[in-house]
This record gives sequence, C-alpha cells and structure tokens, in this order.
Amino acid sequence: MTLNFEEYKTKLYSAVLADTLDSLGYHKQTLTPGIKSIKPDVIICGLARVGLYMPIYHDDENTNVYEHEIALIDSLRENEIAVLCCHGNEKIAPWGELLSTRATYLKSAGCLTDGCVRDTKMINEIGFPVFAKGTNPVDTKFRGKMMMADVPGEIANVYVESGDLVFGDNDGVVVVPSKVIDEVIKKALEKVSSENTVRDELKKGDIFICCPVVEKVQHYTGGNMETNILEKLGLPDDQEAIFGRREQAKDEAIRCAVSGLLDAKEKMEKAFGNYATMNAIVWLVDELTDKLSDGPSLKIKRD
Repeated sequence: MTLNFEEYKTKLYSAVLADTLDSLGYHKQTLTPGIKSIKPDVIICGLARVGLYMPIYHDDENTNVYEHEIALIDSLRENEIAVLCCHGNEKIAPWGELLSTRATYLKSAGCLTDGCVRDTKMINEIGFPVFAKGTNPVDTKFRGKMMMADVPGEIANVYVESGDLVFGDNDGVVVVPSKVIDEVIKKALEKVSSENTVRDELKKGDIFICCPVVEKVQHYTGGNMETNILEKLGLPDDQEAIFGRREQAKDEAIRCAVSGLLDAKEKMEKAFGNYATMNAIVWLVDELTDKLSDGPSLKIKRD
C-alpha cells in the first residue's frame, strides 16, 4: 500500500486513529497529554525517525554533543519525522530554527519531541510542523546529548520505532506501529466515511442509536435494496416476548432501518410499545452485523 500522507492529513484525525487502534487491540498508542504543536491547528503526519537523548552535565572535546543529532537530521527523507525521545526532560531544547531549516529543505514532515524546543517564532515563520512538551531557550550543550538513532524508544509513554506512522493534531499525537499501518489506515478511512453517514443522519433528525443501523444496512447491502431480506435475517425465539408478533416485528424493524429510520422511534413504539423500542433497534444492529457480514445475496427494497 502506497502511503498518501496528504490525503491522511485532510481526511483523518487523531481520535479516529486512536479508536481504530483500540479496535485492533493496540490500547497504548496515544502520547501522554501535553505534547502539542507550537502553532495551533497544525497537523503532523509522517514516518518516525527515532533519536534517544540522555542528560549530560558537562562539555569537552570528547563529548561531541551534536554528532548523532546532525547525522539523523541530515539523513531525513521526504515525509519522515524526527522523533526525539528526551524522556520528559524539559531542561533541554533539542530542536530549533536551524534544524527546522535543514529539515524543511529535505522535505521532512516535522519534529516530535517530549522535550522542549526553541526559536518558535522563526520555526512558525518557516511553517515547519513541530510538536513538543514545551519551550525552553537553552541549548542541549552542557545538558543533553542524542546517544543513538534509529533504535526503539519511548516517547510520552508510547513505544516507537523508526518507520512507525506518527499523526498529531490539536487533540494529541498517535503512533501507529509499522506492521499495522495499512490495516489501520484502511479501517480509519472506512470509519470516517461511516461517521460522515451518521453525522448526516443526525443532522436530519434521527435519534442517535438508530444511526448505526442505517450505516450497517447501507454497508452490508451495498445500498442497492431490491428484495425483501426477512427470510435471510430470521428472528431468535427468545425475541418474540420483546417484539410481540414475530412477522410484524421483522417487517417493522427492517422497514424502519432501510427507510432511513427518520421516524423509527415512533414507529417501533407504536408497533411494540415503549419498552421494546431500544431493544428492537439494538437487536437489529447485532443481527445485521452477524447475519450479513459476508454480504447478502438478497437485497432490501428501499421505501
């Protein structure tokens, strides 16, 4: 899969990536709150290049404080992000205007650090994306040194490796492990599309719990609804107490779903009573997911 970073910056956001990672079992991919862009409304998106810093307390001819830092920055490629792991050390500012100028020339996608940065006015004038824990005017000299580059690290309580996808916006920063980038991006884009559908339904007045039904019906039937799906769907025996008459329950639930559920709540209450409305809708969501996940051969005709 070819990564389209400009598309991701336009269509994706940190929350949908965090949700998608959660759904895949990755629950610790969001940086601790407090790592922010030095300029509001900036999005950072690219592949990590990791550098690890440690505190130092002196400088001499053998320290060579900038050697690994300069080597990493000079090797940045297009759409790569310098991820500088300072382990929360706010006493150093490993990033500034000169490194931003060099990185901009190399078409780097930005810098992310849990340390501090300096020269923010000039960096913002350049337009280079930088996310950091804060600002501090001091140099790293006498205070810290990058010891290794392109090795595994941890930034703001998140494990990160070079090649992982980094995405940050006003809400926070998410790290997507390289081995699941394709899957996460695919599912995240699908989720954005689904949420757009739900948003449109809510704007039209649908009750919130009904919107997932519309989304699932449209998804699993391809939006081309021609033939009644009742025989395909079926109804568990233990649901009869909730719905009352079996066939009426199926007819009404499906009809409400495929007609957009604009007045689903009223229709369900009229057919089955107030006590059954939410149970019926929740059951329908589950049934559509379980029964139609492989894509139905039968279609539903929209009213």
